[in-house]
Amino acid sequence: LMKWGSQNIPLNADNVNKIRAKYAQSLTFLFVEEFSKNWPSFFDDLLSNIGRHPSFVDMFLRVLDTIDEVVICVEIPRTTQEIARNGE
Repeated sequence: LMKWGSQNIPLNADNVNKIRAKYAQSLTFLFVEEFSKNWPSFFDDLLSNIGRHPSFVDMFLRVLDTIDEVVICVEIPRTTQEIARNGE
């Protein structure tokens, strides 16, 4: 998914921000489900794509922002189950 995104997300398009936001959201949900057990190299993989495509810096920052919103931010109310999941 990361390789596909770094090669196929357009640089200039009418809906490029929407595409990038959905891509970041997709990677974040994969991160939530897979990071600690099945994908410990998530951040290494994410960083490696920056060199392949300069616009991936924007994607990197979007993914970090979305991870903050979904996992880290304490200002967003979460269920007990979400808190336990995020602490793994």
